[in-house]
Amino acid sequence: MRQAAWRRRIMPASRRLCLLGVLVGCTSQAVIAADVSAEDVQAQRTGGEAAATLRQANERLATVPNDPQTRFMKASALADLGRADEAIVVLDKLAAAYPQRADVANNLGVLLARAGRLNEAREQLADAVRHAPVDASEYAEIQRNLGDVYLALAGQAYERAGNTAAARRHGVYQLLPVLSRIDQPRTAADAPGAAADELQTAARAVLTRRAKGRAAGDLQAVLSTYSERYEPPEPQSRAEWLTGLRDDLKTGSPGPAPAIVDLSATSDGATRIQADYRQADDAPEAAKHRAILVREDGQWRIVADR
Repeated sequence: MRQAAWRRRIMPASRRLCLLGVLVGCTSQAVIAADVSAEDVQAQRTGGEAAATLRQANERLATVPNDPQTRFMKASALADLGRADEAIVVLDKLAAAYPQRADVANNLGVLLARAGRLNEAREQLADAVRHAPVDASEYAEIQRNLGDVYLALAGQAYERAGNTAAARRHGVYQLLPVLSRIDQPRTAADAPGAAADELQTAARAVLTRRAKGRAAGDLQAVLSTYSERYEPPEPQSRAEWLTGLRDDLKTGSPGPAPAIVDLSATSDGATRIQADYRQADDAPEAAKHRAILVREDGQWRIVADR
């Protein structure tokens, strides 16, 4: 099968989409000239200009609506801009037109997983595994993505099992604390504009509120920052953690809350944040703290920490 020209040009990977580029036949429309060329769109994308990439992709698609390379790069730009739902629509149509494209199925699976549509993600990634050459480097990456989706599905099953599966659920969260291990984590530095600020602000607000509650000895204020699904680090049970928290707050002396400093965050862009940080009163040699936050009823809450 002849490789399409657009396969070769899209190999430089976006940090948030694995543009794997394998196995597709070339269509005549992929090489039709237009006022905006596919190379123009690719140049913007390679330069990290997602908004410009999207604008030029739309201009080209107005002339060459079925150009697969440009459709693919449009999906990448939409994802980079935080418009994952729109990117999924574009990739879904592209996957229907090119069912043997392992890269399209992989990227679609990644975005579906991040959106919490895990069963659909599993189907797309299984298709990607079937169509990727076993000896290609992309094959291992797709298998990793599929394995991460299975871990996330296991976590959901353990959550439905309740307290009888608490230890296993905690183990899954330690393996896959943020679904961003599928592909690359989205950091505050990578996220576009307001999304980066919102990511940092959300994590800092929860951690600061918890610190203030602890400093004031306010149990309810502290508990309001935690999810009902919170699992303390092993071997401590939730009941033991709660007893220890009450005792600490009773014996502690009220004082100013330590500031949250050196904060970094990664996210799947929708429902989970991993925050690594220090508190201003930590010893200089202390390792960073880590908190996993989930979005519940419009609020960010801590579901795991260490």
